[in-house]
Amino acid sequence: MKSLSKYIIIGLTIFSISSAEAQYYLIGRADDVQKFINQTKYDTTARIERLAALEFHRLLNEYRKSKNLDTAEWNEIFWITCRNHSIYMIVNNDLTHSQIETMKYFSGKSPGNRLDYVQEKEKKYSWSGENALYNFSCSGRNIEEKARNIAKSSFEQWKGSPGHNANMLNAGHKEHGVAFIIDDYKVYAASLFGYENYNYASNNSSTVTEDKSATTISIKPDNKTASTLNLNALKKAMESAVLIALNKSVESQKIVQDKDLLIAAKKHTEYMAANNVTEHFQKRNKQGYFGKTTAQRIARAKGDMFWFLKNQTSANEYLCFFEINELISTEEVLISKIVEELIQNNLISQSNLNKSAVSVKIKKKKGKIFIWATLIVD
Repeated sequence: MKSLSKYIIIGLTIFSISSAEAQYYLIGRADDVQKFINQTKYDTTARIERLAALEFHRLLNEYRKSKNLDTAEWNEIFWITCRNHSIYMIVNNDLTHSQIETMKYFSGKSPGNRLDYVQEKEKKYSWSGENALYNFSCSGRNIEEKARNIAKSSFEQWKGSPGHNANMLNAGHKEHGVAFIIDDYKVYAASLFGYENYNYASNNSSTVTEDKSATTISIKPDNKTASTLNLNALKKAMESAVLIALNKSVESQKIVQDKDLLIAAKKHTEYMAANNVTEHFQKRNKQGYFGKTTAQRIARAKGDMFWFLKNQTSANEYLCFFEINELISTEEVLISKIVEELIQNNLISQSNLNKSAVSVKIKKKKGKIFIWATLIVD
């Protein structure tokens, strides 16, 4: 009987922990903004997270003003979008820009998908940049001090990264939201930038009290937008920037571009773009199949007759995908973003690398640019 009681207690404990997680980690939509704000009145953790978000937004605009840039407007829709993604990252322990549908708290594969999930009824806003991080900055003697430490530490962390910093200082970003989710000292965060969709106000006059189309249509980036760029030239510039950044990130001799790794990288990038996926495993029945695993693709690129039997390789493969609005995406921003995705986010800093290859695929459709990339290092 004692043994049975023990299992009942254990079972109840597990259930209560799962229930506590489910109760706090609730992803939301636009209609839930006020509910989550009200939560801060009785939930200490929620209050710290909200105060940290607003303090970070203040620091961001202070920084933008110091660079003679317009301030970005706080956006509650973006806040919920970032809150959803931060929950996904902290629960799944995955610092990422791309969610997996089968994982807990999925709200959309890409930042654009996640924004549309939140604003399902009225798609008033579009995204133009996302930053993500985790750190251990939740420390302090009281709620306010903890919130300030989270905001300041995260601001300095993103400011110190070229790609993240470029997002914070992009003149085209008009709207902003950020959300922090904390678990003891650990913090996960997402910061989203964007703008109000063109002609939204005039096309939805029943729900907008002031026509802001005149101020939201005119976006003046610092250099040529991606819509005016030659995509082939942009592809080459992005690949070159990744290789340069890779060499700067390691302490070894210069890393050379390897022709076999390049074939494998190119084939996998083409496969991902053709099938609209971002994953390491290829499926035989899909367009552009070249080998199930990285090891098989490299072996096939080398001309190995039995490439399909290969199971292991010393090479590491890194992937990324992102979509971005072409009207406010400059060459500088796109290059910074792909370096961030492939080099900085993967913390590539080993000293024993000597070979590499990178391949980028770019597509344009309906005012958006879609970019897939594969980086292989050995």
